[in-house]
Amino acid sequence: MSISKIAHWILYGMLAVTVVVLGLYYGGGYVDPNAEVLEPKNTELLLNWGYILIGVGIVATFGFAIFQFGMSVKETPKKAMSTVINIALFAAVLGGAYAIGDGTPLHLPGYDGLDNVPGTLKIADMMLYSTYFMIGVAIILVLFSNVSKLIKK
Repeated sequence: MSISKIAHWILYGMLAVTVVVLGLYYGGGYVDPNAEVLEPKNTELLLNWGYILIGVGIVATFGFAIFQFGMSVKETPKKAMSTVINIALFAAVLGGAYAIGDGTPLHLPGYDGLDNVPGTLKIADMMLYSTYFMIGVAIILVLFSNVSKLIKK
């Protein structure tokens, strides 16, 4: 069996589990049906499954990147160096976004949770700022690509 077939079966399995978890979330009822704000019974299950999916995605991304790097070092060392440069640039974007993030605790009436702390707030800002930056770079590259095609004609 090829790697692509195994990947397809893993994808179908994860999709099936996702459908079951969503069914339990939406059809499982509420913790307190008479509460002012309804909370589904299986909220924690849905959140944990989301964390698992994110973890699998991160591990797969880094695993395949390391595998690709190992293969490209053997075949084309120049391409391997470009991979290292891309990883360093990505780390620089994340580091810069974290550095400019604001860690000032928010005034949230009625919230007594543990997530309103500088570290968590800076990470949230890092995610937002790095997303904005990457979307901006993508838009600039698309525009540059189209303009350069028009100029070449």
